[in-house]
Amino acid sequence: MINTITCKSCNTLTTVQSTVDFVNFACPNCGSLYDLKSANQTHLKKYTYKPLDIILPIGLKGIIDNKEYEIINVLVKFLGAFTYSKEYTLVSKDIQYIYLSECNGHWIQLKQVDDIELKKSGSLKIKYNDIYFDKFDYYSPSLMRAYGFFDFELSNFDNFVVEYINPPFILSTERINSETVTYLGQHIEKKEVKKIFQLETIPSKSGIGVVQPFPFHILDTIKIFLIAAILILTCFIFQGSKGNKEVLNNTISINEYANKEYLSPSFEVADIAVPIKINLFSDVSNSWAYAGVSVVNELTNEEEFAEQDIEFYSGYEDGYHWTEGSRSVNFHICGLKPGKYHLVISPSAENVVANTSDSSSIINLPPAVVTTENSNYTTAEKIEDSINKLYSGMHDTEQSISPDQKTLTIIAELESPSNWNFGISIVVFVVLIIVLFVYRRIFETRRWSDSSYSPYIE
Repeated sequence: MINTITCKSCNTLTTVQSTVDFVNFACPNCGSLYDLKSANQTHLKKYTYKPLDIILPIGLKGIIDNKEYEIINVLVKFLGAFTYSKEYTLVSKDIQYIYLSECNGHWIQLKQVDDIELKKSGSLKIKYNDIYFDKFDYYSPSLMRAYGFFDFELSNFDNFVVEYINPPFILSTERINSETVTYLGQHIEKKEVKKIFQLETIPSKSGIGVVQPFPFHILDTIKIFLIAAILILTCFIFQGSKGNKEVLNNTISINEYANKEYLSPSFEVADIAVPIKINLFSDVSNSWAYAGVSVVNELTNEEEFAEQDIEFYSGYEDGYHWTEGSRSVNFHICGLKPGKYHLVISPSAENVVANTSDSSSIINLPPAVVTTENSNYTTAEKIEDSINKLYSGMHDTEQSISPDQKTLTIIAELESPSNWNFGISIVVFVVLIIVLFVYRRIFETRRWSDSSYSPYIE
């Protein structure tokens, strides 16, 4: 059966395919209300209010729970405090009803239930289907506009509503004229409404919906955090039980390696993201030493490089002894992946030159002329003797001068992962949980701000 009506005021044609026996019709275009039970469809009144937001059209069809429904009417109600709601009635071909309510862009899908009735004087908390609901509010909305076909009278509209909530669920009793009906509803997202009706745009969302769920499930979040904390603690205990492993402890001559690199023996890294601690010591005094340190992955040739200066100075000034710097430094190179590694050390120091075995630098002097008091030699021989003595003295002086001899001690240890990782993780988890609880309280306070039964003190 197809219901088609042409408005007598604006000649607008409105059609629905429902077989429901309708008693009133409100023109979606001009707002004229007609009595369909009268012989000539008497004009009853005209609604002048025009909503600013989008109204889903009469006759629009959508699929809900694999069944096709059609919008047959819309009621626009004023709830107070500049708040309006739009209530859509949808009916299927087998006369099954579903209701959609939209307020400030928040949607609720409702169905009629017959086994409970809520009253204004009822309890502040009720149980239905093993769910406890808290009393949210009661009010008498004003009808501002009607669209489409209705199976009840609208000319003398009288409406009273009582609401109980347990987000995302709502129990709502409505008295329309002399009939009382209770609905069980649940919040649905905008994207679901778009999907049902294949829409591009629907009213935008603002504020907190009456049964809009909190974006985070705190209990599940806590469970996830606890599981993560247990896993981190387990890894920490397992890896920490191995202790530190020394992979290098050696002292080298800086003079020997001033122009070349020292390569350590190879060592294995078995765990993931292991840090290596490197300690350097040099016997400097009022001078400095330097070391460039690379950790080389022998499989990939990737290397991590660090450089350190070792400086130590001391002295007396105004009768006081002072020192500056240190003969040792230590540092970490973190995140070594499993594999085979070795260290490459490039040392240098102040007043240190490389050792050399180049014989060409040695001056071959002529043999000295032995003289005695009784020997007689010429002036030329005396001059040659003096030159020989001079060369011999220069050679002795050169041999007596040697560069500073400095050493560098390198100690390297593979360390267990730091317990800071576990501690920081726990602190972050606790802070996040506290933030979630604070955010939820703010969220719920805003939800209940217009309720007569708010459990939150602002």
